[in-house]
Amino acid sequence: MTIERELKDILYERMSREYDDFLTALSAKSPDEIIRASYEKVFKEDILTVVESRMIEPKYVKALLRENYPLEGCYQRWLDEDVSYMEDLRCCIEDHAKGMIRYTDKERGR
Repeated sequence: MTIERELKDILYERMSREYDDFLTALSAKSPDEIIRASYEKVFKEDILTVVESRMIEPKYVKALLRENYPLEGCYQRWLDEDVSYMEDLRCCIEDHAKGMIRYTDKERGR
């Protein structure tokens, strides 16, 4: 195993433990608090998915390994970003609707 792959594995394992700790703490909260934390849960899962895919450059992996809580750090940075996935979501909805229109038209023989 290369050192780069090993470091990526270490980062993923560390962030996974951090996520597991987050879930453990979340499970002790009230239903309302859990609902309020759902956004955080989803995006921390997504961050883990990116890290697991090992598509992060080695220099970034090394930088993240220097952080005590890299998952939390990445999540906080995400909150600070002015990024919106709403346009992607709108396109997805429109693509689905277009598919439904094609299906309906096909069923009607058009």
